[in-house]
Amino acid sequence: MRDDAPRSATTGTADSIESGESEQERAQAAELSRAAREAVRQPADPRLDRQLARMGLAAPATEEAPASGNVDREPSRPDRAEELEALRSTLASTGTALADVTRRVDALRWVVAIEGVAIALLAVLLMLR
Repeated sequence: MRDDAPRSATTGTADSIESGESEQERAQAAELSRAAREAVRQPADPRLDRQLARMGLAAPATEEAPASGNVDREPSRPDRAEELEALRSTLASTGTALADVTRRVDALRWVVAIEGVAIALLAVLLMLR
């Protein structure tokens, strides 16, 4: 019978720990549910909608212009053709710079090769002496 007494005491402690954990879990779940309900009830942020539309992740919002003259507008994007032309000119100048660097590296490669041959010839001359 002595074996039964400690087991029931241990089991009682384990049950109280389990119930404490489940109460914590219930409290956390209730808090998360409250936060979720709050998030759903909040109005959508138009700035976020515009950003998502720009990224192509949402349909563009078709809002009518408000009657007031104070409209918070974003700066207009440059025309795609102008942007493309600017990128092409930048790419062309980068290509020219790359060709120039490649030409210089090739020239240095020849100089180093010629110096190597010259050093080898001098070494052979010194050994024959």
